[in-house]
Amino acid sequence: MIPIKNDPIFNILEKKLAPFSDSTVNVAYSGGLDSTVLLSAIVALRIKMNLNVRALHVNHRWSSQSFDWEKKCRKYANELGVEIFVHRATRNNSDKKQTEETARNIRLEWFHEIISKYSGPVFMAHHADDQAETILLRLLRGSSVHGLGSIRQNILLNNIEIIRPFLSISKTFLKEWAEKNSLSYIVDPSNSDISYDRNFVREVIFPKLKERWHDPIKTFSKTATTLQKTKILIDELAQIDLSACEIEKNKFVFSYHSVLSLDEFLKLSENRRFNLLCFWLYKHDYELTSEKSVNEFLRQINDPKTKGIPTQKHGRCQISCYKNRLFLYPKRSYVELHRKQRWNGSSIILNEVDLAINTTDVCGAGLNKSLIKNDSMELRWIRGNSAIRPMGFGGKSKSVRKIYQEQCIPPWERKRLPFIYYEGKLICIPGVVIDRSVAAGPNDKGLQIKIADLSGQ
Repeated sequence: MIPIKNDPIFNILEKKLAPFSDSTVNVAYSGGLDSTVLLSAIVALRIKMNLNVRALHVNHRWSSQSFDWEKKCRKYANELGVEIFVHRATRNNSDKKQTEETARNIRLEWFHEIISKYSGPVFMAHHADDQAETILLRLLRGSSVHGLGSIRQNILLNNIEIIRPFLSISKTFLKEWAEKNSLSYIVDPSNSDISYDRNFVREVIFPKLKERWHDPIKTFSKTATTLQKTKILIDELAQIDLSACEIEKNKFVFSYHSVLSLDEFLKLSENRRFNLLCFWLYKHDYELTSEKSVNEFLRQINDPKTKGIPTQKHGRCQISCYKNRLFLYPKRSYVELHRKQRWNGSSIILNEVDLAINTTDVCGAGLNKSLIKNDSMELRWIRGNSAIRPMGFGGKSKSVRKIYQEQCIPPWERKRLPFIYYEGKLICIPGVVIDRSVAAGPNDKGLQIKIADLSGQ
């Protein structure tokens, strides 16, 4: 049994684990030095903190030894009496450097699946050396303060609460701790391959820095703390700007994470626009693809010569500019439907397009309920140059395209909306418009028809 008393590792972990007493915590466990120390230490505190511990292992299948490592991780978890979940990533035959860039996203996506089902925070074993390497690499890549804030101790990412308790602890200390407690761990030989940038920094640059400067790892950690404080300040400024630019989401037919007024956004200085866009993504648990791409998007939305709909993808989300508004929403795709189906006026879920049609009986409003008979209504996704006669338009027809523009229904959402036809005539677009010829009169029984977006925003 590992002795707990007066140990810096346990002192740190007890504080970080305290909020999760009597519940489950997850540990990202690769089998290497850092995660082995983390898992072993948390298990040693399991009884004292009344914790259920779960290990999460991702087999990236990069190495011929990957399955041996997986087997060792399973064996050690079983020895500790810890439940272990293993994910075997799809093998990628491309260059390992490209695979390495996506590995983090693979892990986070799988962690999200696990946490969505089983709950609990994820503890990760990043340490002070990782922090220092990240700062130097991001400096060399020209990162702004948003990137130089580096690895944070606590962060909510993709709805996962991630906790990194070892950021103030050096790798040397972790190695000494493992040796003192007779822990065995996996050593990945590729970690010494200096053709990879991080390994080059770790194996070549930092040894040279240590020859000239005293404890550069500690200095970089202090710098990270200072930069994170700066990041907090600029986030506070961004929140002020967000409050000035954000539009109420209930004004739109579809749901979005957030919508900004482009006019208000462009009143900000260039630096504040950049800052707000970065903060906007972070606030909704997304990360920048690159700062260069953000600057290009900002140029496009400020250039009157830009054609089409400026759109930028950031991992699992997209930002699009339409009708003087900026929309933030999850990245998704739908097959354009070319079909018809009978509809009896009842509420219905349309899984193919992530929509629900919700109907309510009312008086003197909505669709005249007398039309609902003999299966005479149908839902259609067949498009064309359709037109409808909306209320308050003098009995004149108006094209559906014009109505979409007036109600700010973006082009990328339109193929999701069904049309309601009665005896072969377009009479309603749910949640958008009803033809005046079928609208309920003041004393008529009516059917209120609304759309609910089920796309998970």
